[in-house]
Amino acid sequence: MISLQSSAISLRQLEAARGFAEVPTFPKLNRSNSKTQCNKPSSDFLR
Repeated sequence: MISLQSSAISLRQLEAARGFAEVPTFPKLNRSNSKTQCNKPSSDFLR
């Protein structure tokens, strides 16, 4: 259980890093997909 939780946290950090990195590089896509990008990781972990 501990190993699974640590891996999930690391995945969350990677997803967050990707999201923050994509914001400045793709401002146009971020405007239209800001909600979808924020909801994708949360929905995946909830499932």
